[in-house]
Amino acid sequence: MNILMITFNPTGRGTYFRAYQFARELVNLQYSVTLLTTAPSRKTGLKTWQEHGIQLVEFPALLPGPFRSGWDPLNIYMRLRWLKGRRFDIVHAFESRPSVIYPALKARRNRARLVLDWCDWFGKGGSVE
Repeated sequence: MNILMITFNPTGRGTYFRAYQFARELVNLQYSVTLLTTAPSRKTGLKTWQEHGIQLVEFPALLPGPFRSGWDPLNIYMRLRWLKGRRFDIVHAFESRPSVIYPALKARRNRARLVLDWCDWFGKGGSVE
């Protein structure tokens, strides 16, 4: 089974860790897993690498600070373009910000089963602060 996991977070921050650890467990069960993430600071160029059997794909973003977390138009565009011609059986979207939901819906149009989850606290003391 070919699984796509999508997070808006920069590599090494927030929900990225949850998605990464989940991906590691799926790889241990012999699934093929690709994890999409955002570059912490890079504004150009796509970076791909393998780690613990996970195919990681890191996309650049032009916007600074909090706008880099799921709202960047370059990041969204590059993710949609990267998906062209690729097929997945399941897409697991962590959150539903534009850089996650648009690629997830595109993968779903290509017959992938879509799973959405959200695990954040946006109230007092949460990630917004």
